[in-house]
Amino acid sequence: MNLKKRLLYYGLVFGMGLVFVLLFFNLRGCEWLPDNRVISAIKSSQIIITNNNNCKLDCNKITPKDIFLLIDNGDVDFSKSNTKARKKQYFISDNNLELTFELYPFDSTAEIININEKIDCSCNNNDSIIKLYKPNNMMLKELNLKALKKQNLFSCQFECLNLDTNIIYTLLNEGEILFKESLPNRKPNPL
Repeated sequence: MNLKKRLLYYGLVFGMGLVFVLLFFNLRGCEWLPDNRVISAIKSSQIIITNNNNCKLDCNKITPKDIFLLIDNGDVDFSKSNTKARKKQYFISDNNLELTFELYPFDSTAEIININEKIDCSCNNNDSIIKLYKPNNMMLKELNLKALKKQNLFSCQFECLNLDTNIIYTLLNEGEILFKESLPNRKPNPL
């Protein structure tokens, strides 16, 4: 076989292999890589923190927005993580922010257990747990990216009340999410 035919053959085999991989992984990107699987598991979990660690976040001027941007853009450093324990601990960093998350796979929670404190805070709060939610504007932006589906009952109620469908888009752009009444981590359908 001459060189041109051999290159064409290898190109064809490579192309078929690439198509097979894309079909096999259903065009979902590289979510099967360890780094992305950890981030995906944390994203789909309820983020919790103790009052004491929340005080340290406040003292160091780390906002919930910073935390969720870290989750979206950060990298898992497996050399600083503890993946051997039953509750796995993952060290995630991005720019100047570094946090350690303890992942509880059985109840779908991820706890922030360590904060890189730049300012030494004297936080001696109790260790009761609080939930962290994405800031309202970040969550509304995420909801706007999803396709809007209406159930028949909703459409019927909407018509009976003579409401304009533009109100839905106004709510998705300017509304306030009531997190305490919501179930954002319910699987398979968040509420």
